[in-house]
Amino acid sequence: MLLLFIWCHPLVGQGLSNERVSIQFKNVTLINALVQINALDQVKLSYNPDHVSNEKLIDESFENESLDVILKSILGSAFELKYRGSYVIIQPKKEKEVKKKHPIELKGAIKDAETGQAIKDVTVYEVNKLDATLTNDRGEFDLTVQAKTEYLTFAISRENYQDTVIQIRNISEMTVSLRPEKKGKSKVIDRFEIETKKLVRFFTPNESRKNARNVSLDEQRFFQFSVIPKVGTNGKMSGQITNQLSVNLLAGYAQGVNGVEIGGFYNIDRKGMTGLQMGGFGNAVGGESHGVQLAGFLNTTKGYTNGVQAAGFVNIVTDDVKGVQAAGFVNLSKKVSGVQTAGFVNLATKELAGVQGAGFVNMAKSIKGVQAAGFVNLTNDVDGAQVAGFLNIAKKLKGVQIGVLNIADTVERGVPIGLFSFVKSGLHQFGMEHNDFMPYNASFRSGLHKFYSVLSAGVDPSKDNLWTYGLGFGTQLDLRKKWYGNIELTAHSIQNPERDQEDDELNLLNRLNLNIGYQIGKHLSINAGPTLNLYLTKVYDPAADTYGDLDHSGFYQSSSEDGLHLSAWVGYAVSVRF
Repeated sequence: MLLLFIWCHPLVGQGLSNERVSIQFKNVTLINALVQINALDQVKLSYNPDHVSNEKLIDESFENESLDVILKSILGSAFELKYRGSYVIIQPKKEKEVKKKHPIELKGAIKDAETGQAIKDVTVYEVNKLDATLTNDRGEFDLTVQAKTEYLTFAISRENYQDTVIQIRNISEMTVSLRPEKKGKSKVIDRFEIETKKLVRFFTPNESRKNARNVSLDEQRFFQFSVIPKVGTNGKMSGQITNQLSVNLLAGYAQGVNGVEIGGFYNIDRKGMTGLQMGGFGNAVGGESHGVQLAGFLNTTKGYTNGVQAAGFVNIVTDDVKGVQAAGFVNLSKKVSGVQTAGFVNLATKELAGVQGAGFVNMAKSIKGVQAAGFVNLTNDVDGAQVAGFLNIAKKLKGVQIGVLNIADTVERGVPIGLFSFVKSGLHQFGMEHNDFMPYNASFRSGLHKFYSVLSAGVDPSKDNLWTYGLGFGTQLDLRKKWYGNIELTAHSIQNPERDQEDDELNLLNRLNLNIGYQIGKHLSINAGPTLNLYLTKVYDPAADTYGDLDHSGFYQSSSEDGLHLSAWVGYAVSVRF
């Protein structure tokens, strides 16, 4: 009889069945094979020796194989395995049944094996039906289960203690000592842990949450129905069960869902969701979400989300999103690959690759795609388009900004387009100008040389301080060394202080400037050229029978029946820019 143990990882928690083991048996009895597996690091087998044949011989080798496969191979099809914490419970599939149900009661007290002190909030549960109870402040418990078989197996679990498994056939009373686990680093409380959320704590009984912390297992069941957590077919251990079909009349609390979950008000899944989850009010997932989450008000997911998350008010993902995140008010996530759309605010704390659309504000660390908002877009890097009803802000732009105001630190390629654009590393140019319609003008050009915004204001003291303000766009063309050309299209509102503001009507001068400039120094140039003027006004002086405030007849004039007067002429502009 030989057992060769090559290697084995430490085996804990729900990963116990999948841990890889290399082991060899040569003509050993099944009982001895189980004993030798039980000797592996942190592997604890629980079984009734009366159920295991002492005649069956095992002659097999396993190389880097999972513990689950090894046990099923040597036990055969007559047994089933249940993984409870660090225990593997081996049970006959067809255990001898009694003629009728009978109660089996386990009661007693739980103490600390080192200090002898009573331990409260210990979970004691039957491993098949998952009937459970908690110890009281004196460490006492009393659990009765209706049994169909001769024996029942009970597990005793407490956070930070080693598990214990007990098999009994009659009413039993005992004192059980639990040994504390070796102390490691103090556990840091995760502020995103699902059990810390106020709404989850409101709906989920304290007993269910304590059982979820104490017991490490993932039971798979096809269907469950609950009114509220703890009151349902999965009982007090619902937080350890993953369901394929889950129906919650008001609220539900489970390990997860792998299929469909429907809740009248609130669905709570501690670990993960795969499939379809619908909540009248909300859904909360403590792990990853794969599929579709639909809520009337709120969706929260701690882990990676792949699919669709839609809520009437808020979607929150504390990890990345791949797919669609749609909310009536706010979306929050890290990296987004897909679409993030909200009626008010979208926030992606990392990169967004796709489309981010909000009625008011979009915020992302970087954008690859389109960022569109009714009011403001904020990001560090844009590789694509930023479109806002008012303001776009980016540090680095590769693409286009379209908005009333655009602000960027640098533009690697592309252009900002708006009434006013400011590029920190781009064009910032003040100018003093004299032209044919207003002798004294000041202007500011901002943006890029290839496309910039123009803001201007001017005054004519000789005409009772007639003044004007204007804005427009322009582009600068390099002609040869130190020489450049400008093409600018601007609009100027003419303001007459002598006229009652309430009587002001359309009084607009549009100008196309074609200028040539010479660069004298790094920040000084002179500029001059012709302008084409198009003057639109509804201002009329019946005494003088004249239109407008500008004395230019021009090469073209016309008046319409509704009082609109149009005149056009060729003028000039001379400026110094710095």
